[in-house]
Amino acid sequence: MHSEVVLVAGGSRGPDFSLVCCWPTNDGNATVSVGSTYNSYLTLNGLNNFTGTVSLATDLPLPTSISPSKVLFSASNGTNVQAGITISVPGGASPGTYAGKLTGTSGSLAHSIGLTVRVVSSTPDFIIGANQTFLQISQGSSHEVTVTVTSVNGFASGLNLTTAVFPSSLTGLLATVKPANVTLHPGGTASSTLTIATGSTTQTGYYNVTVTGSFQLSLTGPSIFHTVVVNVLVTTNASVTNTGSQAALVPAIQTRLD
Repeated sequence: MHSEVVLVAGGSRGPDFSLVCCWPTNDGNATVSVGSTYNSYLTLNGLNNFTGTVSLATDLPLPTSISPSKVLFSASNGTNVQAGITISVPGGASPGTYAGKLTGTSGSLAHSIGLTVRVVSSTPDFIIGANQTFLQISQGSSHEVTVTVTSVNGFASGLNLTTAVFPSSLTGLLATVKPANVTLHPGGTASSTLTIATGSTTQTGYYNVTVTGSFQLSLTGPSIFHTVVVNVLVTTNASVTNTGSQAALVPAIQTRLD
């Protein structure tokens, strides 16, 4: 990251600004499929009572627009300002990595951050599975299941993991997943631990515990979510052996348009 700052007497930092891109990761990376458009936003932060206009430009070797291309910091609009960014990948573009810089300038101040776009031939996605999809646990005990998410077609971003228990009307069975947020890198995997716990008064019978991994493609794009279901039988038997099979990591696409 390149920066030029103004110093005032005594060596303290004067009014300045910083910028990050792009939502939701803010790490300067994006993955876009051929023939698709990526929509997100960048955030500028005013520092030390900064006021003035910041002009935004990029040399990314892909059709890119920033709106507005000039943002105004004033006492009335606070210290954070956002601008939209749209990156279009033509249908004839070659898959690969395209790198450039996003630069903001205001008078003698200039800051640049790197932008890297991975262009892939297919839509990035992920799959989710568990090392056990059926287990028996007795009242007053708990069991852990490993949940694994896997990158498909260069998918790279953070995922939010949530749990749900059915039937919810039967109380006493708790399902938690930690960590609830994991990060996938292209071609990589990430794991989280699902803990299923019962109390001494948990009603016996069958339960479904669903773990959902979700991600929003862009600020205006659709949400992608995939689920894996663990079937649980709660018994009064204090001696239970769990030999659940390895769940197949099947990319059953489930897409919700927001």
